[in-house]
Amino acid sequence: LPPSSAPTQSPANLEGELVWLECITCGQPTTLERGYCIDPSTFTCPCNTWNPSLALCCSEAQFAEAWQHTGANNPLVSEKMHDLWRLYCIVTSLGGGATVTTHQLWPHVVARSHLPRAAAIYATCLAAYQAANFSGKTYEAELQVLFHPQLPGTNPPSEASDLPPLKRKCRSKGPQPLDLPPIPETTASKRVDVRYLEIGWVACDQCDQWTAVARGHPLPSVKQKWLCEKNTWNPALAKCMPQKEFMAQWSAFRQARHEDTAPPQLLGEEFDLWEVYNIITQMGGFNTMCYNNWWFVIWKDRENWMHHPTIEKDLQGVYARYLLAYENHFFKGNRYGTPDLILHLWRDPTQPATGTQPAGTDTEPAHLHPNPDHQTVQPLPSALQVGRIIWIQCKACHQLATLEHPHTPGPQWVCTQNTWNKAMGQCVREAAFNEALHAFWAQHGKPDLLKGVPSIKGQLVNLWWLYNCVTQLGGWATVAANVWMSQIYRKIPTWAALTSIGYLVKKTYLKYLYPYEAAHFNGKRYDTIEEAAKLWQK
Repeated sequence: LPPSSAPTQSPANLEGELVWLECITCGQPTTLERGYCIDPSTFTCPCNTWNPSLALCCSEAQFAEAWQHTGANNPLVSEKMHDLWRLYCIVTSLGGGATVTTHQLWPHVVARSHLPRAAAIYATCLAAYQAANFSGKTYEAELQVLFHPQLPGTNPPSEASDLPPLKRKCRSKGPQPLDLPPIPETTASKRVDVRYLEIGWVACDQCDQWTAVARGHPLPSVKQKWLCEKNTWNPALAKCMPQKEFMAQWSAFRQARHEDTAPPQLLGEEFDLWEVYNIITQMGGFNTMCYNNWWFVIWKDRENWMHHPTIEKDLQGVYARYLLAYENHFFKGNRYGTPDLILHLWRDPTQPATGTQPAGTDTEPAHLHPNPDHQTVQPLPSALQVGRIIWIQCKACHQLATLEHPHTPGPQWVCTQNTWNKAMGQCVREAAFNEALHAFWAQHGKPDLLKGVPSIKGQLVNLWWLYNCVTQLGGWATVAANVWMSQIYRKIPTWAALTSIGYLVKKTYLKYLYPYEAAHFNGKRYDTIEEAAKLWQK
């Protein structure tokens, strides 16, 4: 290597072992720094937050094309391109050729690359390419962060040039981060089955953040105003963080690290960093989500995400690249690292919450429970959802109605002709509905609630229309169980293209309309396979 590129300090006294990861997408090897917890089976290059300059996938073909354009290739060298590509990745993940030479790390490189002449090959074929392209960490003064405490029964590589490859790729769970309590071994062998449990979500009336209400704490009543500061079971998260304040803090953090502050894209649409960070940290953070495979909580209600085959890996990659370093720096909440703590997060819907309501609030009636997803519904198998749901409109009040097979509407159809769902066979005009809804919330102590009805893409949500559509499909529990939300928002083109539209509509409905539905809706529930199948027509 050129003398000018060599560090001036003497070799570091290094103890421990290197932990290697390989990207499951492109296959690049990289070293893991201390203080980070990564699952090797799900690692991708964007997860590399400790060395962000190397957090981009680079396949062997991409490397070959770039390498040949530098003019660094030597026709006298007969090494395979695959070997050169791996050798370059290994050396640069250790800080580059100069660092490896100064700190006498070539035995580690030989062991990983299976190339006895690694040092000579690198100097001949790759040093010039590194000088033109490498911008990652050089670890000149902090090389020890790459060496983890040595495991019993393992030995560091000797000075021999024909060392066998290291037998251990990575610890099963990686080293524990400095600020993350270690996950007990019992968790690895006995994970909590949450299929029949639920999270009690409640939205802050001031900043719109979600809070996961712990088991044993009652969900707030309709009359109670909920604020983040009432979160006594996870006090580190008991602070409002509006979206604008979060984005300002996130941008400042990224700028301090000299990283891009433009919002990322996922599936061609803008990724809502604030929303996803809020939900993931309420559930314990990135490591907890990955370890327990809870990513379905993020995508299960979003039509644009739920059918994408690699959505979980895509979500993990975007979060790791744009939010994980921010989380590691700021997040101090509960990590839910043991089965007992997990059971505090996930609630049993068949058991009533125990605890005392805050002073000055009323006990919530059972029929106004604001978290209705637990209701018993038999989801209609996708194989039976053939064709489409037919919607017809009343000529008198303009309400929509779903048409059951084999009924046929007349040209001047009105609500009173609804013979298949007689409880819905009456006209309800928009003005009358809005008046009844205002009266309902005034009766329950929130006369000003409807002043905060949100807008989506600049369009105010029409509560009469939304309630009409949901109840015609059987009510919220049926819509949620069958994932029929797309049947509603597809009717508005500006909504259908939004990645988070399912989340936004659900949040709006549960806050403003579900308690009213629970008190007034008497129509068909379509909560059995036989009944739900009647709505689908070829």
